[in-house]
Amino acid sequence: MKPSLSHSLAVLVACSTFGAAHAAFGDPDPTFAPAPFAPPTYCDRGIGATGDATMYMGVRGLGVRGQSNGVTKLRKDGSVDTAWGQDGSATMPGIPEHGGGSMSPTGFLATPDGGVIVVGIRLVQLTRAGLRDAAYGVDGVSDPIDQAGFAHSFALQPDGSVVVFAAGHNGGPVGAFTRITPSGRRDPSFGNGGVVSIDLTNREVYSWSVSGHQVEYATHPPYAVGAPPLQLHAASPSSGRIVANYGAAAWTSPNVQVQPDGRMILAAATCDSSTCKTPTVSVIRYNSDGSLDTEFGEQGMRSVTPFTAAQLYRPGVYPRMLSLGQGGSTTVILHGSQTSGGFFPVFWYAADHAFRLTADGSLDSAFPQSKQLAVGQVVRYLQIDDGRLIHIPGSAQCPQRLTSDALRMNVPIVEYRSPVSGRYFITAEGLESGILDGNVGTDRWVRTGWRFGGWLAFDLPGAKRVCRFALDAGDGSYSHFYSIEGPECDFLLDLDARTPSNQPAWRFEGHAFSATEPANGECPRNLTPVYRVYNRGFEQGSISNHRYTADTATYAAMLAQGWAAEGVKFCVPPVSDPVSG
Repeated sequence: MKPSLSHSLAVLVACSTFGAAHAAFGDPDPTFAPAPFAPPTYCDRGIGATGDATMYMGVRGLGVRGQSNGVTKLRKDGSVDTAWGQDGSATMPGIPEHGGGSMSPTGFLATPDGGVIVVGIRLVQLTRAGLRDAAYGVDGVSDPIDQAGFAHSFALQPDGSVVVFAAGHNGGPVGAFTRITPSGRRDPSFGNGGVVSIDLTNREVYSWSVSGHQVEYATHPPYAVGAPPLQLHAASPSSGRIVANYGAAAWTSPNVQVQPDGRMILAAATCDSSTCKTPTVSVIRYNSDGSLDTEFGEQGMRSVTPFTAAQLYRPGVYPRMLSLGQGGSTTVILHGSQTSGGFFPVFWYAADHAFRLTADGSLDSAFPQSKQLAVGQVVRYLQIDDGRLIHIPGSAQCPQRLTSDALRMNVPIVEYRSPVSGRYFITAEGLESGILDGNVGTDRWVRTGWRFGGWLAFDLPGAKRVCRFALDAGDGSYSHFYSIEGPECDFLLDLDARTPSNQPAWRFEGHAFSATEPANGECPRNLTPVYRVYNRGFEQGSISNHRYTADTATYAAMLAQGWAAEGVKFCVPPVSDPVSG
């Protein structure tokens, strides 16, 4: 299947480069014009995307009387996929916790078989065709997640289990992790009856991870005066990390980015005093041990606000999303509002704005600072792999797409396995993974459920590009090999150039993604080591294949099967959530 893969890699690079060079940031995208929903139907909070940019979106007003919540599937151009579900939509079931009313979708998780799990106060599993999967839970509906509050964040484990973190019930100080098994039932072996509860008194969670029965999470206090202190609540010795260690299920806030050297950038709402009359959004850079990086901005932070001094009457600001750009720049989207106060506040002003900082934390003079992206109470943003933003304005005119001059640098690297050849393959989530999810070609690749973080193969200080090579197996299929820029990659490039085209060799296909090079087998703090194992194909007279994994148990299992250990080859970041809170 090499021709399709190498072509899609080239197209992805070309399209990303074109978009970054020719688009402005935050303008309405004229190529995206979804038909508006007919009243009483309108957009709800939930939004999510698959690898090929297909989108799932929560909607309200479905059904004969317009009283049901549900899901609509959209094509990448914003049009409704009418072949899915019932004319493009699937109605959510009645939920006892809602007094029998239908569940409101909070988010979505794409499954390896092309289906989708709808996340709310329960999980609803839908098939590739948009029908409820009767084999899951009870008629496609899971056991309830813990009622600590709304589904704050969630992650899919490789075995098909889902971990949901809920918080915010009536402003309470309790959060809870619930693990739902692939059959739709609470996992009784996890915590107390499938639930692990945590104390959130004066804490906001910005990173969490679940490994087996252990939960690890990182927090900072909300609306701190100055830079908020960070705390990792670790399941095991943390080695000074300030983001949760890699696990089978993991989540990192859209307001967090980890750089190639292990330093962390956080966008947070901060205060100028204990009374917090003039809150602002601060972009803060921490060293890998959690101390402030005083070389960034003004003593470690840069504060931004859409308001002038004359406008500071009952202002409210909070960050929506922080993205890492080429050259180490950062772009932050924040929401600003002014209200009359009181029990039923009247909004005088509400809008989202964008700011961009250079690598040292200065305001980027080439960017139109405080650019207004949307007016009103925008519900949520989704950043797709080419950097463009899908936003939900909470009306019938939805969704909308905004252009971008910046790529989404932080991307998941997803693993596939061919049940035909038994070989493994990895690629950045996006165009290529969308092709593979169609399960086409000789090898018929299938997701294993494992993934790790990475950056796109563009200019990012401290990162190196990962070279990708393909070897013709002689039967129409290919094996792939990955090596970070350096002696090993150079050797294979030279061998490729010297080997006649009619002879087998590892052929260079391009740069698949970027990572940090380990030093003596060690990664900077807050980055995750990726291990490589080899199937000993050459010595056994078969096609060589390598597997790349960030999971130490998987690494050990492959060694037990006779694969050769090759140690740590990349260091990668956590994957930041592409959907704003």
